[in-house]
Amino acid sequence: MGVLYVLLAIFIFGLLIFVHEAGHFLVAKWCGVQINEFAIGMGPKIFSKVSKKSGTRYSIRAFPIGGYVSMLGEDEAPESRKYRREEKQDPTPFVAVTDEEEVEPEEGRNEDVPSEEPVTDEEPEKDQAEEKDPRAYSSKKVWQRVLICLAGPAVNILLGFICMFFVVLFFSQAYASNVVAVFNEEGATSNVETVFEDGTVGDALRVGDRIVKVGSTPVHTGSEVVYEIMYKGIKPLDLTVVRDGERIVLHKVVFPTYTDEESGMLFADYDFKVYGEAKNFGNVIKQSFWQSVSTVKMVFDSITGLFTGRVGLKAVSGPVGITKTIADAASTSFYNVLYLFTVISINLGVMNMLPIPALDGSKLIFLAIEGIRRKPVRKEVEGYIHLAGMAVLLLFMAFITIKDITGLFG
Repeated sequence: MGVLYVLLAIFIFGLLIFVHEAGHFLVAKWCGVQINEFAIGMGPKIFSKVSKKSGTRYSIRAFPIGGYVSMLGEDEAPESRKYRREEKQDPTPFVAVTDEEEVEPEEGRNEDVPSEEPVTDEEPEKDQAEEKDPRAYSSKKVWQRVLICLAGPAVNILLGFICMFFVVLFFSQAYASNVVAVFNEEGATSNVETVFEDGTVGDALRVGDRIVKVGSTPVHTGSEVVYEIMYKGIKPLDLTVVRDGERIVLHKVVFPTYTDEESGMLFADYDFKVYGEAKNFGNVIKQSFWQSVSTVKMVFDSITGLFTGRVGLKAVSGPVGITKTIADAASTSFYNVLYLFTVISINLGVMNMLPIPALDGSKLIFLAIEGIRRKPVRKEVEGYIHLAGMAVLLLFMAFITIKDITGLFG
């Protein structure tokens, strides 16, 4: 990898982190929260400036692997973020004044307390003069804090959808439909009728079939058809198609399979080609939207695959592996870099929405619990859970980074 490719990867990471944190920042400001610091990167500061108007510190830190928005009262329970109005006390004894003379206070009497009110060890709540700091994150309503947490991931996903629009608009001459045009070879596997155990014969895929569902997943474009077949077609697969105006289900359609050498994963190989669609405004919108949705689903499938064993650790990449992928993409075309940027942006947004401790999704779970109970989870408990989650994430990232570095020299 050249130095320029590494700098490009750092720029992409930094831009995606900036967009994510800017989402939190802007919605927090809209909700009236005081921002203490807006940071890109982690670790020691290499640049820092405090706004005289808002008091917010803007900083760039040494390691471009994250960022944060530090908000006033973020780590405190909603009822604990309070400030006290200090009452000025006259150090001299209380003196009652008459028209003729000054009356000295009676010995042993506490004249600081009005005589008609009993003296107690506990100060009345109204005299404590405690109020929530209106600028604190913890003082905001649950729905406002939910919006602040959602803003970062949502902006990343939105950015991915916007970038996908430009990928489709500028880098595609024609668009793949979901209608079968021709099979790659005569007697293609998916074109063979299925014979069931009871001797009955099931329909096979035919030229002219419009595929509308792969398994239980609706599909609208050629890219969705390809992805769903590749991921799910390692076993006989049901396809729902529209044939001669009639919607029918093709049971147990079989596709050829192959093993990807780089990831070690088993995939199905779609054995047909589809018709192209004209490039017009409607198709640009349709293609960009559904390809973006398919990318979101791809992220969820990858995460689910890690737990089911379908996706191995060999297929998982950390910052080093992603940097190499960006370098490989940059060496080919700008289109590949933009598409990769789109996928990473959507990936970052989806990952942060997951209920994993220390991520935004976990905070949303705690806010949901607070909304249901009308009472927040103890901050100490929430803090320990987030700390444990962060420790696990850092260990996992370290493991993946070592794997990626080993792969560079392997």
